[in-house]
This record gives sequence, C-alpha cells and structure tokens, in this order.
Amino acid sequence: MMELGIQLSRNGFSSELAAVGSEWRNSTTDDQIEVTPIVPKVVYEALPTTGFFYKISMVLLSALALVPLITYFVRRNPSVVVVGLNPLLILGAILISFRRPVVILSVQGLPRNNRLRRLIWKWQVRRSDTLVVPAMEVKDVMKQLGVYSEVRIIQNPVLTHRSVSLAEQKIEHRWLDDPQIKVVLGVGRLTYQKNFSLLIKAFSQLDSHDEARLLILGEGEERSQLERLIQSLGLGERVEMPGFAENPIGFMSRSDVFVLSSRWEGPGHVLIEAMSTGVPCVSVECPGGPIEIMNAGEYGMISEGFDEQSLTKSIAQSLSGSPEILAKAELGKSSTVAYDSIEVGKRYARLANELLENRN
Repeated sequence: MMELGIQLSRNGFSSELAAVGSEWRNSTTDDQIEVTPIVPKVVYEALPTTGFFYKISMVLLSALALVPLITYFVRRNPSVVVVGLNPLLILGAILISFRRPVVILSVQGLPRNNRLRRLIWKWQVRRSDTLVVPAMEVKDVMKQLGVYSEVRIIQNPVLTHRSVSLAEQKIEHRWLDDPQIKVVLGVGRLTYQKNFSLLIKAFSQLDSHDEARLLILGEGEERSQLERLIQSLGLGERVEMPGFAENPIGFMSRSDVFVLSSRWEGPGHVLIEAMSTGVPCVSVECPGGPIEIMNAGEYGMISEGFDEQSLTKSIAQSLSGSPEILAKAELGKSSTVAYDSIEVGKRYARLANELLENRN
C-alpha cells in the first residue's frame, strides 16, 4: 500500500496513508507521502502482536480507531479511497461520516471462505465502487464467497526501483561463496502456512545431490519444530535457518533454486521476487496464485499437490541447470514486468480517473 500510494502520487493524485496500526509508521520514501496515524502510538505498541490475544487486540484497535477515522474523513474529504487493510472498519467510517468518495476495495491476498467472511465481503463490495484482486484465482474465491460485483484484476506492486539494486547487493554466506555447492532457498515466516516441513522432507530425499544445501530465511513460531525435524532427518550439516534477512532478494539472485512450499498464498510475493532475479523456481500446487504466476509451469517447475516425492523430483530437475530449466527461468523473469510498481500505479490511476468520470 505504501508503494501504491507513491505511484498514485506520481500519476497526478495527492496521496496520503491512514495508518490504523503500526503499518507504515517508520517508512520513508523520496516522495512526500504523508502518513497519518489514526490511533496513538502508545496504544498499538501496548497490544500483543502474535497468538490468540492478537486477534482480540485487533478488534480493540478497530473499535478505538472508528471515531478518529470518521473525523479523518470529514476533515480530509478525499475524492478516492483505496481500502486495503481493515476494510470493514474504514468503509463503516466512510458511511457514518456521510462522505461518499470513490471507494476501491483492494484485496491483496487470499480471503478465507467461511460464512462470516461471506457476509462481510458482500456488505463491503456493495458499498464499494469496484473490487480489485491480484490474480484470477483470488477472483474465483470472491465468486465463491458470493461476491458478484465487477472484479478487476490488477497485480500487486511487488517490484520497485530498489528490487534490481537489492538483487545486485553482495550477500555473504559460506555456501553461496562455494562454487561446488548448490543452494536451494526457501523464504517466509516459519509458520503452518509456509509448510517448510514439506520442503525439508523433500530436500532430505535428494540423494543424488550431496553437494546441495538448503537455506530457509525467516522467523516464526515453528522454528523449534522445524529444527527438531532437521535433526531427526540427519540434515544438521546440510540445512540452515539463519533467521530474518534484510535482503532476501540478494539471496535469491545467488541461489541455484528457489522453492515455494506454502499450503496457500495470496498470490505469492516471494515467488515473484525470486522470478525477477532469474533463478529457477519451483512451487507446489497451492491455491492463491502461484500456478497463475508461473503460467501453469511455463516459467518454472510445479510440484503436484503437496507430495514429497513430486517436490523432490521438481527440485532435482531444477538443480540440473538444463537448457529447458534455464529457458523457463528467463521467461519467468520477463513476465514479472506485470508486477512492476510503476505499471501497477498507472493501472490504479487509470481506474481511479475512470470511476471519478463515471461519478461526475
């Protein structure tokens, strides 16, 4: 959303970001994008950020933000509002304030399908001018939720002007510096969703690739569980989880294969970042967008379902560095122009202007 605000400001709009929680608080850009805190810093810093109480704290935060949001909309009177985070709260504030800007509801991930969400999304879409999703599969999910409004597909602005420079930065790691070692890379929070246990098990079966090593970047609640799995499989010397990395794109550009093992994605930003570096990519057949991003296997290897042997085979083929694998990686790199923030910003700006013209 920060990048989208920047690009809209470059396309003739005066952009401002309303921060309900801690998002964007410490963000800095070359563009003069004003970040307006809706809830005082002391409030959101006192609330838990993980676990069961995190969900309760988000409800509390939403309740505390409602009146300040109403005041914000009355004072600012924006002509266009792009709603990303906490859409129910923001749409409610717009309605209660009796202001009626153009509302673009931007779904940037994969919504869960349950009865409550179906009711919420139907309410939200009926009160928005249009719905934007980043992938066809997300559009299909919205239809399953019973949302029949016009749906536009505009990719998320994943790649910025910094992406190229980040890919070129020197990343130091003993495995990356050894030309005899093939590095398989996974990136993401160590959570149930990212399914790194599947990646570790699949990697353990690479018997013909003794020179291969596995790096998993990220932190999360499953670290201890994954460490125990690594030890039980005898992979202590071949798998490392060095924690959070400031520049994962730098690791991607120097790795030999990138693997997405998630149970679901929405749509899969790390996969797009990896593809942009030209590294051969592998993805499991998970919902949310990765198959669409990889054009059903044209841009990389797709493993069937969540089968360990299938994933092992896909990784082994990608490690071969065959002309076919390299050609897929090159096509994948070219395809990521669709996620360039400049192009995405232009598409959002055209949509906003179209909706304003129709309103007038």
